[in-house]
Amino acid sequence: MTVNDPAELVAGETITLTIEATDEAGQVGTGTVTVAVTEPVEPPNEAPVVDAGSFTVATDGTEVGAVTQLIQKGLLLPCNH
Repeated sequence: MTVNDPAELVAGETITLTIEATDEAGQVGTGTVTVAVTEPVEPPNEAPVVDAGSFTVATDGTEVGAVTQLIQKGLLLPCNH
């Protein structure tokens, strides 16, 4: 379901949709779907944890190491430094 203007939604409201489907034989079925509008769950803004380390760069610019940053949830992400 896509909402054209989410600013119109109010947390705590419900939206009732009537769905109608027709198959290849022309038979029609209907159903009701109720959508509860809730507040978005925002993840906490946590600073990344960076472990100390060192690496070298060859004079010809050859990459000889990579710096990674450790996010508190235990994920390693590449760092473009």
